[in-house]
Amino acid sequence: MREGHAKYGQEILAEMGLPEEIRLVARWHHGVNTEDFRQLIGLDESTRELIAIVAMVDIYDAMTESRPYRAGAASLEENEFVASTFPAN
Repeated sequence: MREGHAKYGQEILAEMGLPEEIRLVARWHHGVNTEDFRQLIGLDESTRELIAIVAMVDIYDAMTESRPYRAGAASLEENEFVASTFPAN
């Protein structure tokens, strides 16, 4: 599902005529820590940073939003997770 919605989102944004940078963010926001993302050498630094920010927001949302199978996490818990996943340096 993760991979599917990212690719599908990119296609929808392309049909809407949105800029390439936005489409790339939609496509790669789950690939921040994967080998696939590291191979996107052609992306400029600001696009890579934007993808990382969107990925962090997506993780936060996934952790805090209640699902049918579990309650959402409390703020302090996911803040610690995000800080350890995306260190400042």
